[in-house]
Amino acid sequence: MVRTTDSLHAGLDHLAASEPAFAAVLERLGRPEPRNSEPGVNTLLRTIVGQQVSVAAARAMWSKLEGGFGSPPDLHRILSASDEELRAVGQSRQKAGYLRS
Repeated sequence: MVRTTDSLHAGLDHLAASEPAFAAVLERLGRPEPRNSEPGVNTLLRTIVGQQVSVAAARAMWSKLEGGFGSPPDLHRILSASDEELRAVGQSRQKAGYLRS
């Protein structure tokens, strides 16, 4: 996991050295700063909710989850929720299963 700017830049340098197309993009756009997330279950839940959807959709789905299960969402309530309860707050049947696993 990348936790510091130095480790991110070292990884980017390694990729740029081995892939000229990546080096060109990096030269054109510059190096991003690391985006660190808080450790814990809420980051895991956000990651599951946000998988394979747009940023806007992920935000909407997270807001619905918080609306139904608290802010931050109550893990015990999520674990005991039915598929129908999780689908009612915008989660697919598959995401509902992942949230409870």
